Amino acid sequence: MIKISEKKITAIKQKIPNLELNFFLSKDFSATVENYRENIRTALAHDHSFHFNRQQLADLSDLNKIPMASDGFFSISHCPDLGGFSFSNLKHGFDLENIDRISKPVILRTCFEDEIATVPNAKFLWVAKEAALKAISNNKNEFVITDFQTENWKSHFENDIFSYRVTSKKTLDLSLNKGFVFSEKDILFGLFFK
Repeated sequence: MIKISEKKITAIKQKIPNLELNFFLSKDFSATVENYRENIRTALAHDHSFHFNRQQLADLSDLNKIPMASDGFFSISHCPDLGGFSFSNLKHGFDLENIDRISKPVILRTCFEDEIATVPNAKFLWVAKEAALKAISNNKNEFVITDFQTENWKSHFENDIFSYRVTSKKTLDLSLNKGFVFSEKDILFGLFFK
């Protein structure tokens, strides 16, 4: 089972004051498991029901709605080998992907040349931008991945984490604008705090 190291979670918490952050990962939530999206929603409803009011619990059955909680924020992600969700007291987006599935054509189609030139590893861009999209978007789908550009990449080598910020030609309401990318085994993780 792939698990995010406590060292990495602690390092992220140290960079954002008063951050509550938890990850819930399972192969049962991976995209290769039948009904994986329903499995994730069922886990949210059963194991984390205390975060939701009655209407929010009912809304979990709508796979097209972003889960809304009363006392924090959830973000869902899945790939062929793993899936799951994150919970935080701050608005955020979470993404994960098998490293070998992030191809050069996808990066070239969704990223800017100067962005590709400054990122430590071009594959980081996919999970970084997906996490930002999830954090900034709402159920109205007013943004797409190419609306964002990453910048200010920094290595926190002591924790095997990279941080970044995003910009956009569109007006964004960003109070934190802090993102993180890291890997565990063959999975790349992106986390972005709005």
